[in-house]
Amino acid sequence: MKKTSPITVASTAKRRLLQCLAVSIALSLVWWVPSAKSQNSTQSIDVDARGKEMDAYVAQQQLIRDREHARTRGNIEGQVRDKSTGRPLKNVMVAANSLGSITDEAGHFRINILEPGMVTVFASRDDLISVKQNMAVVAGKTTPVMFEMVSSAPPCCRLEGKWAISFQLMRGKPVQANSNSANGTIHFSTSFWTRLFREKVPKNSTLQESGEYEVDLRPFFGNNIASAASSSEFPDGNGFANKLKEASGSVFNGNEVHIQTIPQLSHGGLALDGHIDTDGAIRGHWIKRDYAPMHSGSFVMTRL
Repeated sequence: MKKTSPITVASTAKRRLLQCLAVSIALSLVWWVPSAKSQNSTQSIDVDARGKEMDAYVAQQQLIRDREHARTRGNIEGQVRDKSTGRPLKNVMVAANSLGSITDEAGHFRINILEPGMVTVFASRDDLISVKQNMAVVAGKTTPVMFEMVSSAPPCCRLEGKWAISFQLMRGKPVQANSNSANGTIHFSTSFWTRLFREKVPKNSTLQESGEYEVDLRPFFGNNIASAASSSEFPDGNGFANKLKEASGSVFNGNEVHIQTIPQLSHGGLALDGHIDTDGAIRGHWIKRDYAPMHSGSFVMTRL
């Protein structure tokens, strides 16, 4: 009888042990994979179900609000046309009671959920003479309105260059007592894209010019002039302008001027409206853009 060495016996036992372990692992995987899949599937179904429930709740609440607005608020709807040709005008801003709409290719616009009562509806575009109409908004109804607009005179000049600017506070209480004036500078240049395609831009067109202003307005409004920063950056000769020092402006309808500081924010900056006088200075009035504006005054700009 052939003797088996201890080494051979040990090797055989180890091999059988490994085989048993492999079979056990395989059986465990056969049980665990469907179980894990089932658990993950259940969790996914729960998440999907909760998401659908939330979507349904939000849709239901929106429907309730829409029905309430349809009953208690009114709408205006209409079209803006060229007075001389009758053609529809697109990209016209139509606004009433802080709500607005921009006309589409067919000149159509619609403003919803207006409070009932008399409202003044404004229509404006830089290359057109602004118009307005007084009309009654009726709860639960849509009131039609039609605007006819004519081209404005081409701008007399550009804002491009550096200006000295002086602000006078005429309404609203300044943060610092007896601080009713502020002085500084404002610098404009036509945008990069306008310069790049300048040959394609008519000489008499209204151009949006961008830049930055250097005026310390903290005596008027304190340190927190705006609650958030703009997301845009306008290039200047030294890199990028401070986001809260941005300005934009345009000349239209001959010598009329509109300028905004911190233009990318709906609130916090200043809106300046004025005209260029025969001496080349720009004079007009400003208002601080807030939900309920409390500060306003006059301004004067002279070229440097």
